[in-house]
Amino acid sequence: MHPIEYLRHVARASGADPALLVAETAAALRAMRLDQPGFVLSTRRIVDKHPTCAPLWWLCAGALSALDPSARLGELASEFEADPTPERLFEIDHEDALVVEAMAVGKDGVLQALVSAPDSADIERARAVGQPTILVARRGTRLPFEMWCEMKSRAMASDNQWTRDVRVVKVSVFDHVIGPDGVQRGADALFAPECAPCPELLVGGGL
Repeated sequence: MHPIEYLRHVARASGADPALLVAETAAALRAMRLDQPGFVLSTRRIVDKHPTCAPLWWLCAGALSALDPSARLGELASEFEADPTPERLFEIDHEDALVVEAMAVGKDGVLQALVSAPDSADIERARAVGQPTILVARRGTRLPFEMWCEMKSRAMASDNQWTRDVRVVKVSVFDHVIGPDGVQRGADALFAPECAPCPELLVGGGL
């Protein structure tokens, strides 16, 4: 398959696992060997088709800010694959806990997480009966303010046919938050953005 067709295939893969999307997007972009305007356009299309997948925003932002985008894509794909977050779950007792995966985490006044609507409903029920809750925020989910606001706006747009039904919740509602750096209490959770703001991925960002 030609790299451009491969990238189109990735863009159309609605609902795919983030790990698969990151790996295949990195491979497709590295194979394209595009000039800078074409590369920027391709990354924009990817995040537009997957507005709820923060690791893709993180991947594309990292590549766009690198002197050697191809090499950086390989590095980021390897970092994502080696993410220790899933293993961190075993550092705490979670047998009776509700475990929720964050699509993205960002700070807009307070630290927030983007989760699926069914997960949001489950969180409310768990808190009502005193069931412990755990937020899992894997590598690439922690976005800078500008990208978090952009992603949240796109993800919750009612006219976006690719968007899953999502909700924004405060991170403080969780008993524990698990990420690449370990386990934190939800009320005390502190997250540093994992990439710099990338104007090219924002609405109105110039080529």
